[in-house]
Amino acid sequence: MIKNLIVDLGGVLVPEARGIINSGVAEFLRTTSHELTSRTGDLSQRVHRGELSLKDYYEISLARLAVTGISPEDVVAKHLELYDKTSLKMDPNILELIERLRTNDYKVAAATNTEKEIYKLSSRKGYFELFDYNFVSIEMGMAKPQYQFFGRMLDELDSKPRETIFIDDSLDNTKRACEMGINGLLYETFTKLQIDLRALEVKID
Repeated sequence: MIKNLIVDLGGVLVPEARGIINSGVAEFLRTTSHELTSRTGDLSQRVHRGELSLKDYYEISLARLAVTGISPEDVVAKHLELYDKTSLKMDPNILELIERLRTNDYKVAAATNTEKEIYKLSSRKGYFELFDYNFVSIEMGMAKPQYQFFGRMLDELDSKPRETIFIDDSLDNTKRACEMGINGLLYETFTKLQIDLRALEVKID
């Protein structure tokens, strides 16, 4: 029997901002998204684990890209501006679903890979107040799709994998959940999510 549902934020509750931020920042730095990603891809998990702030990340990025005349603070400001615009509105269908699940006595948790600065912004927007539990990469010192991230969630929920549903728009993350015996659902559309939840006999009405 399902007891807990874990929901990703970006790409589920709010629009996924990663691609828009990457292309917008690349343009700001007068480079390409591909070049930015190829030069800095090894840093992403360190940022999500809280080892680097966005300021640290962009300081390293500017050096690797040999960009001059732009400060790390300028790039962070651009990053936050793009995130704020992209994630301005929560999906009303997902909001209603979370409320209905909690009313039906399911525990509902958020699980997000984020950055220190974005976490502060998301907190001000009230995202984390919607959930019974919040699993935030920078607080945990680990990030999806690490096995330890999923193990920690199960421990804190005091839940067996088969009692848990994990909803994410990342195939890598949902695959990892399934590898651990969790019911991983790849989020594509709200209609499909409803079908998937009903197939697992979750009360969503």
